Amino acid sequence: MDRLLLLLPLFFSAQLLAASLPPQQSATLFDHLHEVNAQWANQPDVAAADWQLPLSFNTDQERIQWHLRLVEHTLRQRSVAHLSQPQRRARLHHLSVLRQYTQRGQFPQNNRHTQRQPYFVDAVGTHCAVGYLLAQAGERALVHTIKTQDNYAYLPQLAEDHATIAPWAAANGFSPEELAWIQPGYPPVSRGWNAVGNNGGTNGKIHAMTTTYQGEHLIIAGQFSELDGQAANNIIGWDGDAWFTLGNGLDGIVYDLALLRNSTLVAVGDFTIPGQPDQHNVAIWQNGEWIGLQTGDMQGSIRTIGTAGYFGPYYVGGDFQRVNGQEAAHVAYFEYDFQNQNYDWTYDDRLGTDGTVYDIVQNGEQVLIAGEFNQTAPLSQITEQQLNVINAAYWDKFEGWVQGLEPGLPVVNAAAIHNGYLYLGDAAQGYVDVLSAGLWQPLQGLAPDQESDTSPVHGFVDFDGELYVYGNVNGYPFGVGDFSQGLVGVTDNYVYGVALFNDAITAAVEYQGNLYTAGTFTQIDGTSVNNLAYSNMQITSTDDPLLETPIRLWSHGQTVYLEQGGTAAAQDLQFFNAQGQHLLTRPLPAGAQRTQFELPYNGIVFCRVGEETHKLILVR
Repeated sequence: MDRLLLLLPLFFSAQLLAASLPPQQSATLFDHLHEVNAQWANQPDVAAADWQLPLSFNTDQERIQWHLRLVEHTLRQRSVAHLSQPQRRARLHHLSVLRQYTQRGQFPQNNRHTQRQPYFVDAVGTHCAVGYLLAQAGERALVHTIKTQDNYAYLPQLAEDHATIAPWAAANGFSPEELAWIQPGYPPVSRGWNAVGNNGGTNGKIHAMTTTYQGEHLIIAGQFSELDGQAANNIIGWDGDAWFTLGNGLDGIVYDLALLRNSTLVAVGDFTIPGQPDQHNVAIWQNGEWIGLQTGDMQGSIRTIGTAGYFGPYYVGGDFQRVNGQEAAHVAYFEYDFQNQNYDWTYDDRLGTDGTVYDIVQNGEQVLIAGEFNQTAPLSQITEQQLNVINAAYWDKFEGWVQGLEPGLPVVNAAAIHNGYLYLGDAAQGYVDVLSAGLWQPLQGLAPDQESDTSPVHGFVDFDGELYVYGNVNGYPFGVGDFSQGLVGVTDNYVYGVALFNDAITAAVEYQGNLYTAGTFTQIDGTSVNNLAYSNMQITSTDDPLLETPIRLWSHGQTVYLEQGGTAAAQDLQFFNAQGQHLLTRPLPAGAQRTQFELPYNGIVFCRVGEETHKLILVR
């Protein structure tokens, strides 16, 4: 796929980020209905000027119920003179099914998009209104096909892609346009992002996070002197409740963190140990102090650390030229003797690249070396080891370089292996290439933040079996209408929306059952969070449950029936039409009662009782 195609959705980002109308906000009835389904503006028998009653809803679930009830009512009033008797019977039957579906009030949850979106069938099998009608009519094969191929599409698109929809609609007395009017969009659910600590943020950049061996502590590192109001020399720990320091920290930049096999913390970067100016760029935290593992000027820095297997060795990569005074072209490894607590660097002239290494990822006993380089083993005399590559290659401790990779990326900043797919993320242009079954493809729907001046793809994180890419990246799945910023979910070769971060995520890790993110952001989904936030990523609705009311109103013909609980206070029933015009007021005394009365009106009438509004359909 041409990478330019991936930028096409950027044209639509302004629409995707347009502010939605919350159900609790007072607005005209038409505006609320239009929020649920834009097809309200296309109905020949619906005029916006006739639906100007100002109101609000407790939840979006309630608003969707109103949408479906009013659509059903209007469809029942339309002329069916052009339909045959079988079509008329089928139409009435399906409208009755729709009424039952509406009354049940169980609608799909939008768990993969950050804007209002149709879901034909959601993750737990809840059908949308049209999907439910088709399923109840025995069209389960069609519903399954739509779920697997076009689950998030609007009806006009579905009718184009699935030739059986229009004939089914006609046979059952509907037009495709009427089905499109029924189909709601569903609001995004909240994943409950929370600020860490006192939400004090940091005065610098966070580059790395990791957890200790059994997940007791979270370690955060980068280039900062303060985090959440706590003094910190570029590295600090969090126990879930309070911050703690690690000695006097490290003087300089920490780019990456890892754990050795005995759970010893190791930090790499461009730093020295306080009081030990000759200890550069690699240090372990052991027995309450920092111990250097590399002496002397490396003529560069270490950007990443990775391992090959449980027993190591431990690989480091960066833009350095030397390790402990020996030549080492951008890659080196050490092995650690845990019993005697000493380390040993290995100087293998096959190991090295002709450019910077940014990430090292384990794949079995091999490691994937990724960065910005075109050749391996530049210091070796073994020409077979000098592979011509494009920014990524596999290394085996015993066999040397075993395979060069050729993704179409100018710089590989991050790599991940997940569910048999290899993902490489680009630091220059913000793309991700995916290798599956020997074929490279761009990750569809991913694009960089065009306003960012930092590397777009910072990394990948596996949380609860799901893979996410993070950085200055945006997700625009094709044909879906989704938008995600900063953190984007990945499924095979496609992306889905997770959240809207207002700036970059630079590190992410799982800690105590939550996904922790760090970066330069100050908001997530409109919530203020300064540089650090966490979420359990569980899908929870932003709606409150439908409120129970002590008053029930319903109608049959032009008779209104009322049931009132014993706790109800004395108040007035205010009746309005859909234009917001006041029709009449009926006093309602306190206390329990059941009564009925006639209202000489025809059509839709709204009754306000205190802060609540009830809908009635009166028919002569």
